[in-house]
Amino acid sequence: MDMTVQWSAPIPLYKDKEVIYWCDLEKIPETPGVYIFGRVHGESFEAFYVGKGIKLKRRIEQHFINNVYLMKKLENAQNGTRVVMVGEFIAASGQQAAKCIGIIERALIRHFMSDGHDLVNVQGTALKHHSVNSTGAGKKLPRTILLEKPSGQKSNSSSKAKPAR
Repeated sequence: MDMTVQWSAPIPLYKDKEVIYWCDLEKIPETPGVYIFGRVHGESFEAFYVGKGIKLKRRIEQHFINNVYLMKKLENAQNGTRVVMVGEFIAASGQQAAKCIGIIERALIRHFMSDGHDLVNVQGTALKHHSVNSTGAGKKLPRTILLEKPSGQKSNSSSKAKPAR
């Protein structure tokens, strides 16, 4: 299954009096998709948290209010601009948003883990073979991510796909 994510430009986070960080929520759609909290320093990007939401704006707002651990992780990070990167899921005919964004979230978690990012939400999950195609956001995110099938499942090819780097 091929899935598409349209990434917007990174949205800067700023310090807030009532919560640790906040952002311009008007830049975030109320559509299904995935998001990444992290920091940008020069040309590099460090991911701290990968998530998904059926209503992205509401889900990201919940993190600012309720996820103190993540916000402290961002606050204590090295130099750089703290950002949230928002990827809107673009459904093809017959694709179910909830299922697809779960697959995309796991693909991104696996990608950043394989690159050595210190994610707050590290999860062990059995992953099926799918590809995720990303557009937008320049060179900060992978264009295509491949997942492998869990052991014991038959594959359409003789070799298992590994996450793209």
